[in-house]
Formats: sequence, C-alpha cells, structure tokens
Amino acid sequence: MKHPTKLKSGIVFLFAITISSLFAQESVHSAGGKAQGDNGSISYSVGQVVYTSASGPNGSAIQGVQYAYIISIPTGVDKPGIDLTFKAYPNPTDDFLTLTVPMSENAVYHYRLYNLNGKLLLQQNATSGENAISMQAFGTGQYLLKIFQHQQGKEIIIQSFKIIKK
Repeated sequence: MKHPTKLKSGIVFLFAITISSLFAQESVHSAGGKAQGDNGSISYSVGQVVYTSASGPNGSAIQGVQYAYIISIPTGVDKPGIDLTFKAYPNPTDDFLTLTVPMSENAVYHYRLYNLNGKLLLQQNATSGENAISMQAFGTGQYLLKIFQHQQGKEIIIQSFKIIKK
C-alpha cells in the first residue's frame, strides 16, 4: 500500500498541472461592459475579432464583430462641412458587402479590394448611396477594402476597412 502523504502529494501535483493548463475565453478588447434589463442581461466587448454562429429552426445568431472595422481615418480633406462617413457591412460577410458612400456633388470615389498579401482583386467606381460588392468569387479569409478619391491630381486614400469573408 502506498504511503498516504505521497498519494496526497501526487493528487495535488496532478490537480495543479490540470488547473494551470486550463484557459477561459481570452482576447484583447478596447472596451466592453454588461447591460441588464427586465428580461435578462448581456455582456459585450468591442474589439473582438473572432466570431461564432449558431442556427436553429427559429433563426440564427452570430456572436462577435458585426460592424465595420476601420483601419484608417479620413485624410487629405480639410474643407469643413464635408461628411465623409463610409460604411461597409455586414462584416463578416458571406456573399455581398454593402459600401455606403456619402452624397457628394463634385467628389468621385472608387474602391479597391485587396487580399492580405496586397494583391488587387477588384476595382470599381463608387456611386453615392449603397454599392453592392460581390464577395462570392473570393474564399474565406480577411481582405482590405480601400476607398480612394482624386484631389488636385493625386489619388488619396480616404478610408480603409478590414473585411472578413465567412
């Protein structure tokens, strides 16, 4: 029969190794919090770059980022009163991405879609309002969508988005 002290030490050692190898959900967030109401509560985080989806007979839910992830801010525009709010959604996307371009009288915008290696995949002019961008020909992964404008003979990047294709 084994000595009880050695048996206890062995169990404590195995327990310590098991606990040290367990990790809960772990990620870096820029913000977050908890919202409560009469019907329940929800915890949320901003900055999460991973998502999961669940579906059933009554619908589906996607957990994670559901908004445009802006990489850069508008540059090269110094005229007050110009609204340069571009939106790219849904993000992550399956088949089509919608790019919303602000109304502008004189500005002409175009967009380019790149893979993460910098290869140009798609280039189109962007009209005011909603522009549908087909993502069906591209595989699952991450892409960069850049919006450009010509100003004073130069091409200027107005905004960039990181796009996730499911």
